[in-house]
Amino acid sequence: MVFAMKRKMTDVLNGWRSDPNRVCLLVEGARQVGKTYTIDEFARSGYRHYAHLDFVANPEYASIFKGSLEARDLLNKISGYFPSFRAEKGESILFLDEIQACPEARTALKPLAVDGTVDVVASGSLLGLSYGGRLTLPVGYERRVGMRSMDFEEFLWALGVPDGYIEGVRGCVRERRPLEESVLSRMEHFFTQYVLTGGMPRAVAALASTNNLGAVREAQTDVISGYRGDVTLHAPDHMKTKVAKCFDSIPAQLGRRSKKFRFSDVEGKKNVGIREYEDALEWLYDAGIAEFCRCLTQPVRPLEHNVSDGAFKVYMKDTGLLMCMMGQGTAIGVLNGDRSVSEGAIAENAVGEMLSKNGAPLLYYERKGKMETDFVLDLGGEIAVAEVKSGSDRRSRSMEALMDSGWRIDRRIAFEKSNISVDGDGVEHYPMFCAAFLDSMFEAPDLSMSPRGER
Repeated sequence: MVFAMKRKMTDVLNGWRSDPNRVCLLVEGARQVGKTYTIDEFARSGYRHYAHLDFVANPEYASIFKGSLEARDLLNKISGYFPSFRAEKGESILFLDEIQACPEARTALKPLAVDGTVDVVASGSLLGLSYGGRLTLPVGYERRVGMRSMDFEEFLWALGVPDGYIEGVRGCVRERRPLEESVLSRMEHFFTQYVLTGGMPRAVAALASTNNLGAVREAQTDVISGYRGDVTLHAPDHMKTKVAKCFDSIPAQLGRRSKKFRFSDVEGKKNVGIREYEDALEWLYDAGIAEFCRCLTQPVRPLEHNVSDGAFKVYMKDTGLLMCMMGQGTAIGVLNGDRSVSEGAIAENAVGEMLSKNGAPLLYYERKGKMETDFVLDLGGEIAVAEVKSGSDRRSRSMEALMDSGWRIDRRIAFEKSNISVDGDGVEHYPMFCAAFLDSMFEAPDLSMSPRGER
């Protein structure tokens, strides 16, 4: 199978280029999610003149940004490294890759944006973790966008699933009608592959080319080794051990019945709390490795104004990497359909990842330790409670208790091993992979502003 890495970020890049008021674009995200490949393809295919400055592979490029940061001076120095590069408005692009390795280049985005002769895209991983206070941010002259590993739809594209097939699935999600059994079976198969593989391009490429779990795990192991190396190289000395221990504890944290992050489980110490580990966890989040699901004090709008400071769950941003950390035995169990292998942790992480990649903040609600919902979502102004059911029991006691508590809940959603349906109590049931199509579950609000006096 030929691997084709079609990414949604390309649409973002094209939209940015068509904006007449565009400033510099900064694409940030974890290492190895495909930033360089995607931006390089965009630049090569869309511009006549292109200069790619990778500050990690070629640290000598940093010398360009010593001294004057005037746009004309910078472009003259760049031409010394790229003799064929020409600064032609609308036809020239600079790609400042791994910009975190050259803080002065980040500062230079302002004069380059003001000059406007060349388009400028920058990418960065570990942004903000290693500048050491040497950075002047180009406020107002850069647009920041995040890039994650491949989402489920991008994964389907990579495996050659036609757009029309995917749109048919979206249509069923949108209309809340069952999928044909053959379609459901095929999509469940792809979803199992996605859970095992994740969205890291190297892992997806290994699946597409070999269809072998061993090759996939080898690619995942390389990514995890790179993350551990980043901790060693970039985390402050006083935090290195805590960051590594927090990272290593994520699978076990999710394996418990209550997945709320427990600080005593990080290093086996008693009487420890958020004060000891907050910075280490924030480091993992800023590095694009971990995702927080924060607890709500009450499930009312605006949800993000009701977040508790002390209670949260920690997921891996890529479920395939979580699978790799859980060991080969767990992966083989999932591959063979064994429901005894930490399936609740894996399913919740996978659904959380898909919701997050749809732009949904990850939030949950817990009341006095007696009731815990998996996710609380704001879907176009409606409050929805979502539960992940990895087993055969479709009943959700937490959802029932929440409905009896008096809070206004507009929609109840269950992601489970089932087809799409709405039961007699109004609970919407979806296969877990449908979380990837969250944007088809509600109508986006109209944000246009009518001229004065019109209604």
